[in-house]
Amino acid sequence: MLSSEEEGGVLLTFNSAGNGQVLLGAEEAGGVLHVLNEIGERVAGISTDDDGNGVMGVYNRNGEGRTLEPRPQ
Repeated sequence: MLSSEEEGGVLLTFNSAGNGQVLLGAEEAGGVLHVLNEIGERVAGISTDDDGNGVMGVYNRNGEGRTLEPRPQ
């Protein structure tokens, strides 16, 4: 799937069951990459925050996990 909005666009790839697997996009704050598991739940992501800093996260199937963000300066 490929879509475009005023703030950016999205490219989403699917597995043979029709579930999303990888989302690559652009938002107002910067780029976004989400990795989804076999049933389409987000398990990892890389993006930018509103200040332009990088953010990385890894999550379990319940959405619980850890996020790595730069320390405030």
